[in-house]
Amino acid sequence: MKLAEDYIRKDKEVCAQRKAIRFMEVEENRLGNDIQKPIRPPVINEQGEVIGIAVLQGIITEQKIAEEALLKSEEKFKGL
Repeated sequence: MKLAEDYIRKDKEVCAQRKAIRFMEVEENRLGNDIQKPIRPPVINEQGEVIGIAVLQGIITEQKIAEEALLKSEEKFKGL
């Protein structure tokens, strides 16, 4: 239920701002967590009304793991 409430909150924000917004999300699955960075643009009709929201999903779990490993490596070598 909490996940649905979070999606509703994000959709309301997109509608209010009338522009695409990129969010960071962590979703649990059977293999662990996936880090996702979807972009949610509003769908606007010819009258200028928001009639829906599109969601373009991208999973960036491996990218985030690599970024964290790089930061740890940089911290390790700063002391040398």
